[in-house]
Amino acid sequence: MDKARIDKIKTSEERFRLVFDFAPDAMYINDLKGTFIEGNKAAEKMLGYNKEELIGKSFLKLHILDKPQLPGALKLLARNILGKPTGPDEFILQRKDGRKVTAEILTSPNAKRQKRYSKREKNY
Repeated sequence: MDKARIDKIKTSEERFRLVFDFAPDAMYINDLKGTFIEGNKAAEKMLGYNKEELIGKSFLKLHILDKPQLPGALKLLARNILGKPTGPDEFILQRKDGRKVTAEILTSPNAKRQKRYSKREKNY
């Protein structure tokens, strides 16, 4: 790959990183097993966790959802596995400090990369 093409890709990645990190809505990327891969600053603020505390962990095991909400979250994950987007769906999430926050969640799967992209509308 020539240098001009590499520079163009790097510039595109930097642009995406800026838009993602500073988007006003909470966004995260997780794999199709529910494991967090990436999150933005708004997601950190909404949940009270820094992204390093979430990356590598499954949202199913972090206790950010109450047990009665888990079946609904699993249904959405199953739809993503089938390549289908979801949402908007409302969930009540538990922040690190124990407070509850209502979030409207939309997901968009990327089957080629075995990831799903989620956007959480802030409502706190």
